[in-house]
Amino acid sequence: MGLSVSGGRVSKPGVAGLTTGGMFDKSRLRNELTVDQGGISYFSTRKGFVCDNVVNYEVVLASGEIVNANAQQHRDLWLALKGGSNNFGIVTRFDLITFQQGQLWGGSVYYDPSTFPQQLKALFEWDTDPNYDEFAHVIVSYGYGRGAFVAANNLYYTKATVNPTSLRSFTSIQPPIFNNLRIANLTDFTDEQAAFSTDGIRQAITRLPSYHLGILERQPGTDPIVRRRYLLARIPTHSARHDGKVCASGRKSLGLDPTDGPLMLMLLASTWASPNDDSRIIRTQQELLDRVNKAAAVKGLDSRFRYLNYAYADEDPISGFGPQNQARLQATSRKYDPDAFFQKAVPGGFKLSI
Repeated sequence: MGLSVSGGRVSKPGVAGLTTGGMFDKSRLRNELTVDQGGISYFSTRKGFVCDNVVNYEVVLASGEIVNANAQQHRDLWLALKGGSNNFGIVTRFDLITFQQGQLWGGSVYYDPSTFPQQLKALFEWDTDPNYDEFAHVIVSYGYGRGAFVAANNLYYTKATVNPTSLRSFTSIQPPIFNNLRIANLTDFTDEQAAFSTDGIRQAITRLPSYHLGILERQPGTDPIVRRRYLLARIPTHSARHDGKVCASGRKSLGLDPTDGPLMLMLLASTWASPNDDSRIIRTQQELLDRVNKAAAVKGLDSRFRYLNYAYADEDPISGFGPQNQARLQATSRKYDPDAFFQKAVPGGFKLSI
């Protein structure tokens, strides 16, 4: 049929896994199933967050009642589920906007770490271009593992166009160590991203502000037991250019506005083998997070928004939605869950402080 939906960039969670969410629980060092938290896809530049594209949720409430939440019925619940974590009910079905989609162009390119300043310059110019190409999607990474650093780009173009003009500031960086840019289908690219996911070992992820990128140059992380990866990608604050009836509903729930952007999502991911190293590595990540937050505040470049999917257990991303949105989420919780079952009896996730 040639149809697709806005889904995950990694095949292991899949569309449902991304749309209903999975987040880090520091106390258990594993994923907890939660409720919709936004979601970024290869199509986010033109389709917005994944939750922007959800037209209906079927939800089991704490009372056992099954309701449909959409723009016409239970609209307040529909909006709350677009970013409100596991505070309202159990989603048993969701309906997404579909669109025509054929093959894509993209893949991975690895470079010597000395090229990282060039990668950042290309990323800045691409991200701040007022005439950005809505079919382009970029992930820039800087990683360490097995005693070596590497700079990497994951470039995607959601048309079957080889080396599009908007991405040539990246592809012109030479020479690459590895390059598998190609035309392929969406499944092929999501499987490739899934290969970066390290199952069966210890891992911790946290979101960092992206404003003080120089802090990446010299950071703890050269310990041979640790693999670290800094990942940067665009947060879709702009108005999605599609004909969906729910356009920008997710960004409204998350407290984002086009005037907030461009914003850059920055992720720090660490993996290691032994539980004996948990406290040391988590402490190091927290120290780095504190340093970057302070540097961003000093420069006046901090943003209250904290991408909930990548937020660390000790953060409060829901407060970053803004006081009005936080109050709206709390009111919705009281309406649909008056006994606060999902606040008190359901572990994991970020709660509403009520």
